[in-house]
Amino acid sequence: MAKRIEFIDLAKGVCIMLVAMIHIGVPEYIPGLYAAKVPIFFVLSGLFFLRNGVREGYVGKIARTIVLPFVLYYALSYALFYAIMLVRPAVLGTAADSSIIDLFRQRQLFNGPLWFLVSLAEVELLFWLIWKYIRSEKIRALVVFVFASIGFILSKFDVFVPLWLDTSCVAALYFYFGILLSRTDFAMEKSHPWRLVAVAAILYILFLIFPVEIQMSLNRYSSVLLTVISGTAVVGVILIVCKLVNHCAFLAWIGANSLVILCTHHLLYRPVKVLLSEADPLIIFAITMLLEVPLIIAINRWLPVLAGRWHPARSVENK
Repeated sequence: MAKRIEFIDLAKGVCIMLVAMIHIGVPEYIPGLYAAKVPIFFVLSGLFFLRNGVREGYVGKIARTIVLPFVLYYALSYALFYAIMLVRPAVLGTAADSSIIDLFRQRQLFNGPLWFLVSLAEVELLFWLIWKYIRSEKIRALVVFVFASIGFILSKFDVFVPLWLDTSCVAALYFYFGILLSRTDFAMEKSHPWRLVAVAAILYILFLIFPVEIQMSLNRYSSVLLTVISGTAVVGVILIVCKLVNHCAFLAWIGANSLVILCTHHLLYRPVKVLLSEADPLIIFAITMLLEVPLIIAINRWLPVLAGRWHPARSVENK
C-alpha cells in the first residue's frame, strides 16, 4: 500500500482549519492565510493527478470519492434544512431562502462548503479528458490557460454560471500548478531546511508586497495577475512550512479527514453560534473542532462512504 506523505496531510489539516475559521468569523491573524485556504486544495489534488489520473477507472474513482459524498451530504443537508423550516424557521435567518435546487440557481448552499466538491469533480474530469486526448504538453498548457482566462473573464463581468463552472476554470490553473510541482522532487526530497526557509521568506514577502483577496466560491478576485502570482506564493509558503514541520499527529489526522470536516463544519458551528451568540469566534471554532473528532471517528467506522471510502481505514493516498 502506498505510504501517506505526512506534510501533505499537515497542509490539508492547516487549510481545512483555515476554512472553518473564516466561516466562523475568526480574524485573519497572519496575513495571507485565508487567501490560500482553497487554492491549496486544488494544488494538492493536482499533485497526485499523474499518480492516479492516467490509470483505468479514474472516472469511477471521481464518482466514488467526490461525487457520491457530495450527493449524500447535499441530500442530508437539505433534509435538515426542510426539517428546521417545519419546526423553527426563524433560526435560519437569510438561509431561509435556500432550496434543494440551490446548486443551479445561486452560489450559496445551505451547507455552503459543499460547492468545493462540485468544482473539484469538474476539474478532475477536465484534466482526465485533457490527458486522455491531448498528447502535447504545450497544447495541454494552452488549454489550461484558455480555461483559466474564461474563468477570469466571467469573474470580471460578474457572470453567474451554475455549478461553479466558472470557478472550476480558474481552479484548473492551481490544479495544473500541482501537476507541475509533482514533476519535481519537492514532495519526496529532503531539502536543506535553510533553503526552504529562504524560499518561504521570499514568497511571503512577495505576498506582503502584492496582497490579493481570493474568493473562489464566488469567483471573485481582487486582481487577476495577483491571484496567479501572490496566490501561488502564499500556497507555496504553507507547503514549505508544513514540510519543515513535517510531523504533527493531530493536524495530520485532521488533514487526512479533511473531507468530513469540509462537509460537516457548517452544520456544527451554526447551532453552536446560536447557543453561544456572545462567545468569541475562537471559542466557537474550538468547540466545533472538538465536535468534529467523535463525528470523524464515527463516520470512518460506520459510514466510510461519507469520508470518500468504501471500507473503514482503507484510504492510503493523500488525495
